[in-house]
Amino acid sequence: MEKKNKKIFFIGMVLLLCLQIIVLFYYGSRKAGFHEDELYSYYSSNKTAGLFVNDREWTTGESFRNELVVLPGEQFRYGVVKQMQSWDVHPPLYYYLLHTVCSLTPGIFSKWQGISVNLAGFVISFILLAYAAYLTAVYPISRQPELSDSQKQAYRKRGYALAGTVCAVWGFGAAVISGVMFIRMYQWLTVFVLSCLCLHLRVLVRKRENWKFYLLLAVTVFLGFLTQYYYIIFHFFLGVGSCLYLLKEKKWKSLVAYVGTCAAALGAALVYYPSALSHIFKGYRGTEAVGEFTNASNTLERIQFFAGLFDKYMMGGFLAVWLLLICLIAVTNRFLQKRAKRSGREQKRERILTPPVGLLLFTAAVGTAAAAAYYYMQQKDSQLKESSDADDDYDDFHEDLDESTEFSRNYVPLNASVPASAPTEETAETEASSSSSDFTPLSGQAADLSGEEGETVEDVEEFFDEEDAEDEEPPVNEE
Repeated sequence: MEKKNKKIFFIGMVLLLCLQIIVLFYYGSRKAGFHEDELYSYYSSNKTAGLFVNDREWTTGESFRNELVVLPGEQFRYGVVKQMQSWDVHPPLYYYLLHTVCSLTPGIFSKWQGISVNLAGFVISFILLAYAAYLTAVYPISRQPELSDSQKQAYRKRGYALAGTVCAVWGFGAAVISGVMFIRMYQWLTVFVLSCLCLHLRVLVRKRENWKFYLLLAVTVFLGFLTQYYYIIFHFFLGVGSCLYLLKEKKWKSLVAYVGTCAAALGAALVYYPSALSHIFKGYRGTEAVGEFTNASNTLERIQFFAGLFDKYMMGGFLAVWLLLICLIAVTNRFLQKRAKRSGREQKRERILTPPVGLLLFTAAVGTAAAAAYYYMQQKDSQLKESSDADDDYDDFHEDLDESTEFSRNYVPLNASVPASAPTEETAETEASSSSSDFTPLSGQAADLSGEEGETVEDVEEFFDEEDAEDEEPPVNEE
C-alpha cells in the first residue's frame, strides 16, 4: 500500500511540475524587453572589452551587443566574471551559471539564456519545497514513537497531500513566475534557502546529525553566500533557533560542530571572494542593508508594507477575510478535539481540517484566481485604452486615421510616394510663373515693414547709417 501511494504521489508531482514548466514557457514567450538590471546580468557575465562611451564619438550597436554575448573564443572565462563582480556589489556564483549557458551558445543574445538558468533553479526549488513540506507533515512521527503503523501511514499520506498542495500554490503564484522571468540571481537564492531549510528539518525529524549533514550544510552556506548576501540573514535566524534547540537538548558536541561548520564555510567563502567584505561594509548596497537591519524603528511599517503587497497582489484584497476564516477553522478543530476527548473516543486527526492545511488550500485557490483576474484586467485595460477617444488624451499619438488614408497608423513609409508620371511642360511653366509672381524684392519688404507712409528706402538706409556712425570709435589723431 505504501509503495502504491509513493508511486501515485511521484506521478502526480511530475505531472504538476511539467504543467508549471509549460506555464513558465508561455510567460517566457510573452516576455518583451529587459529591465536594466537584467542587461547588467549579461554584461557582467560576458564582458569583452568594456563599455566606454566617448564624448562626440559614434558607438555602433554591434559594439554594445558584443558586450552582452560570449564571442567565439571567449567561452568559460570565469576569471573575468569574478573580476567584473568584484567591481559591482554582488557575489559571482549566479553570473558563473549565466556565463556557462552563454558560453555554450557563443555569439547569441537571447532572453532564453537567462530564463533557462532560472528554470533550472525552479525545478530544484520545486523538489526541495516538496521535500520540506513532506518533512513538516511527518514531523509528529518523530515526537510520538508509540504511534501504530496505520497512524504513521496516515501522517505520510498527509505529507504527500501537503507537498502537492504547497508546490501547486508556489509554482502557479504570480511572484514565483515573475521571479523566473526576472533574469537575476533571486531564483537561485531560493534554491539555497530551501536547501538550508530541508537540512534543518531533516535533522529534526531524524533526531541525529552525521558527517553528511555537516558536509551538506557547509556546501549550502558556501554557495548560498556566493549567490546573494541576503542568504546570511535567513541562515542567521534559522541558525539561532537551531543553536537554542541544541542547548535545550544539551547536545554540546553537536552545537560546537554546527557553529564550527557554519563559520568555516563562511570563512572559506570570504577567502575565495574577499571583495564581499568591501561590498557589505563599504559598498552602497551593503551599507544600506546593514543600516536597515540595525534600525528597528520602522519594523512595524515594513511589516505593514509587505503585508499590504501580499494582500493586494496575491490575495486580491481579501486577506483579512481569509485570516478570519482560518481562525474559525482552528477554533472548530480545537472544539472537536475536546469533545472527542470528553467522550472517550479516539480522534481521527487526519479527518479534521487543520489551520495549516486550510491556509494552503485557500492560498492555492486565491493565488490561481488572482493570477487569472490580473491577466483578465490587463486585457480589459488594453482594450479600453484602444477604444478610448483620442481627444481625452492629448499625448495619444495612436489615433485612428481616416479610412481614405493611404497608409495605416502602424506603418510609416520612409520615402514619399513617387508620382506615376513626370509633370508636363505646361505645369512646370505655370508653377514657375506663380512662384515668380509671388516673389517680393527685399526693398519692397523693407518699405512695407517701415509702417510709415512717405518713407523711402533711402531714408531707411540713412537711418541705419546714422546709428552706425554713433557707434563708431573716434579717430585717433596722430601727431
